[in-house]
Amino acid sequence: YKDALDVLLQAKGFAEKDTEYNMIVGMTARRIPGKKEIAKKAYSRALKISPHRADIFYNIGNLLRDDDPKIAERAYRSSLLIDNTAHLTWHNLGIALNEQDRFQEALTAFRQGIKINPMHADGWCNAGLALFGMEQFTRAIKYFHSTLEIDKNSEPGHVNLGYALMNERRPKEAIDYLKKGLELNSGS
Repeated sequence: YKDALDVLLQAKGFAEKDTEYNMIVGMTARRIPGKKEIAKKAYSRALKISPHRADIFYNIGNLLRDDDPKIAERAYRSSLLIDNTAHLTWHNLGIALNEQDRFQEALTAFRQGIKINPMHADGWCNAGLALFGMEQFTRAIKYFHSTLEIDKNSEPGHVNLGYALMNERRPKEAIDYLKKGLELNSGS
């Protein structure tokens, strides 16, 4: 990514006022440790050029989610005001809310994403984590099972199901899922 970013930055003078150029710079810089500021500036330029593009807000949310989930939440919500049919935006909003321990709101966001794309295994798994955070283990188990129906090799699905089963005092079942999760983790 570093070489690609270097090439992109050489074109800066004549392409800086192009939304797509700035989006590509942002997405590339985001993947390079220490280049987050370049990504922020590129996304800010893209937003000034095209303020009604949901994908710009989505990418800003992705850039900032780990550092500041509240700002990421605002970016995702801005994206959804423009396009509320993007299941990954709903999903990432749910993650930002989960990181703030706002589990019920997170669950609502995950469910909205699942409604749009019911085959998104990570959506089911993260909805289960929101329920887990609310200590609704029986309901969480159902969501983790749904995760595994979609993706039988989902390491987080197995591990989280195992933990939920442990909390429901079902250790024999839990051990099998936890073992499978560890097996899948060691194979990656």
